[in-house]
This record gives sequence, structure tokens and C-alpha cells, in this order.
Amino acid sequence: MKSSLRDDELWFVDEIAALFAPWGLPPSSGRVYGYLMLCAEPVSVDQIAAALVMSRTGAWNAARVLERFGHVNRYGSPGSKRALYAASDNFAVPFLEQTFHFQIFDADVYDMPNIPSDVRWPNVLIISLSALLLTGAATIYPAIRASRTAPAEALRYE
Repeated sequence: MKSSLRDDELWFVDEIAALFAPWGLPPSSGRVYGYLMLCAEPVSVDQIAAALVMSRTGAWNAARVLERFGHVNRYGSPGSKRALYAASDNFAVPFLEQTFHFQIFDADVYDMPNIPSDVRWPNVLIISLSALLLTGAATIYPAIRASRTAPAEALRYE
């Protein structure tokens, strides 16, 4: 049976699975998370299984593992017992809490359940270019100073 995903989507799904592997998550969980990241709306286990060419039980187990780690949200569909799954909006907090075994935002202390994030690409570009220019500029003075030193004279005092 062939997947309904395009080649670039399959590549993305497999890369996400490879990204999750070092943290001990099974490849099927990584593939399900990658697929859910591509989906705009919550999807059922049947849709996940069909798209990734895996068993329904395997898709369900992977979704449950991801839900337990906080990477996936489960939604109910009105008038049905069928659960729908979608990738969590906030990947960083569950990942950090699971990796380092501490709770970032304790619900008893903070009113915020997650870290708000808004990536502004012009700011990312400006900061990246500034950092690159500063690191390049920081190498100029030592390079000029080293170029003025005679190698034989410098070795004489070693």
C-alpha cells in the first residue's frame, strides 16, 4: 500500500522521527508527530494509519505516547467516541520538562500554562547577521596583532 503523502512530506516525517530517536521515542511516534505537524486540522487514528501506512493499533499507541509527553493534544468529535489528534502548539515546555525532570510553569504559582512564542523572522535575521558580524570583527584585532609578530622572535621566549 502506498502512502498518500508526497515525497517531501514523507521526507519531513522521517526526519522528525530521526530527531525524536535520541530521546528514546520509537520511530512510529516520531513519524506520527511529523504527520500531525503537517496537518492543519485534528485527524483520526484511521487517517494517521492510512497516511503513514501503519497499523491502526500502531498509530494509536504512538499517539498515546505523544499525548503522555505533551506533544499531541487529543480532541473529541461531537456525537462520536472517536478521538482526533493534533500536534501541540507548544513543543518546548513538555520537551524541557521531560528531558530535565522539572516543571517550568507550576499551575499553582503561574497563571500561564505555557511559554508564549511568536517568531518574527526579520528580527531573527537581524540578530543572526549582527552576531556573525560581531564574531568576524572580534577576530580582526588578534589577527592584526599576530601578523605583526615575528615568528622567530616569538619562539625565542618560549
